[in-house]
This record gives sequence, C-alpha cells and structure tokens, in this order.
Amino acid sequence: MAGSPERLSAHFTVAEMIESGTARRDPGLWRRQCAPPAEVEKAMRRLAVNTLQPLRDLFGWPILVNSGYRCMELNRRVGGVSGSQHCRGEAADIRLAAGWTIDRGQEGLPLERVFDDTGGRVESLTPNGWLFAVAAALIEQLDVDQVIHEHGDRFGAPAWVHISHGPRRRRNLLAIGDWTGGVYRSCASLADMARDAER
Repeated sequence: MAGSPERLSAHFTVAEMIESGTARRDPGLWRRQCAPPAEVEKAMRRLAVNTLQPLRDLFGWPILVNSGYRCMELNRRVGGVSGSQHCRGEAADIRLAAGWTIDRGQEGLPLERVFDDTGGRVESLTPNGWLFAVAAALIEQLDVDQVIHEHGDRFGAPAWVHISHGPRRRRNLLAIGDWTGGVYRSCASLADMARDAER
C-alpha cells in the first residue's frame, strides 16, 4: 500500500490520501499509516469520487491534500480530535495549488451564489477562500458532511479547507481561526458566516 499510485478518482490517489511527514519519520507509525482497513479505503474512494473530484473538476485546477487518512496513532500525534473523520477516511484538509485565479476557472463555478452569499466581497477571497465558498455554496450537490474554514486570520482566507463526506450528511458549515477567537463557529449558511465575520 505504501506510496500506492492506485487511483481513487481521476485526480486523487491512495498515496496522497495517506501521506504524512509525521508518520514517515517513524517507521512503525508509517507502516500502520500505510495499511488502512478495507472500510477506510472505501470511505476514501467515496470522498474522492463524490466530493473532491467534483470540486477539482469545477475549479479546473489541482487540489492538494494536506492531510487525508490518519491512523489513530497519527491522529493522536498531530493533535487531531478524538473520533476524527480523518481516522475513518471520510475527511481531507485541502488547498488549491499555487497559481489559481478566478479567471482560470469561472465556467461551472457558482459565481452569482458566492457573490450574493459573501455580500459582494468576492475580491477579498483568496484561492482557498474560493475553495471554501464554493464547497459551502454547493454543500448539497457535493454531498458534503462538513466543510470547515480553517486557520486564517480573516473570513475568506483560510489556510486550508477541511471537507468530509460521510454517512451522517450533517451539512455542517464551520470556521476556526484568529477571526473566530480560535474557537469553532458554526453557521447555517455561507451568507450567515460572511455577516457574522463583519461583527
């Protein structure tokens, strides 16, 4: 399994979903990380096919996985929450590859919806802000369980986006970062989150 090029979808592989610098530094941990159970592999495939690949297709640009599957020990070492969806292969922390600009991927993106939901402040969205906003706007269509705007200093500029696909289909929209006081903030919609960020 280690470094397996096996494709989960057209643009996502098992190798990138299990990659971890922390695990690689410990041979025993790396062996455990490279041997996800069969149900985890199935969950990774569902996440890639139903959520990650459609996002990649919409943006027409590479989406990089910062952290995908984590075995329990790896999750503990990196400070992941107990019961993390990463441990079940249901979640990935993602970001757009460098070089994406809005003019490179307008076709198919819900531009009017994002414009309306952010109160017209689309010029303040970074590429990862766009990634978050599109995932939030299309939360039903992308079959997202949770999408989280993670660790930015302001709304529209996350360091990365946590996204999950799982059986609960909660459609949770959350944010954490300097602008939330370092605590998770839940909102009913992207528009509500944008309004809350102004307060």
